[in-house]
Amino acid sequence: MATALGNGYVSARLNGKENPGNWYQDKYINHMAKRIYPVVKEYAEAGRSIDKSFVDAYVRIYDANLATFSEMENIMSRRYVLSDDAQNSSALNLRFPRSPTTYDGVISESAIREMARTPVTKVVLISKNNKRSLELVKGGFAELAGWKPDANIDFTHSVLLKDKTYLIVVNSVRRTAAEQLGTLTLE
Repeated sequence: MATALGNGYVSARLNGKENPGNWYQDKYINHMAKRIYPVVKEYAEAGRSIDKSFVDAYVRIYDANLATFSEMENIMSRRYVLSDDAQNSSALNLRFPRSPTTYDGVISESAIREMARTPVTKVVLISKNNKRSLELVKGGFAELAGWKPDANIDFTHSVLLKDKTYLIVVNSVRRTAAEQLGTLTLE
């Protein structure tokens, strides 16, 4: 919003034309700012403030561009991580370094509840007590109700949650989290 208004609308008004280049150094912010710009311009020129129609338009535009925003680099740009091993968290930071991250070193029911309330990508890295940890994760998210993970094998699993954030579960039995993160894709 700030980019669409300041670097888009205000800049165009000051310079007499819209800037055809990038408006922001982050490609995802730049992309969304340019997509929402026509709505921002319409509202600014009509002197309208943000209302339900504006928010609905924003959500529609975001949803229409979900493929762009679902790139792993963006998905991992803000995240909440539960990990039972500090080395797994370090592997995640090496693979996806550009990220404000909240960490919890314990996979527990309360930690999963807190994670579920947080509107960012949720990553659970499991390498100990796999069966119990997977049961806790499954119990913490309604979207996993029918999921039947095998705690005895290495896997990654991702799901888009109703809050439009991803939950990514990495179960490590034989392979390291670093190895599995190298092949991570969204389902």
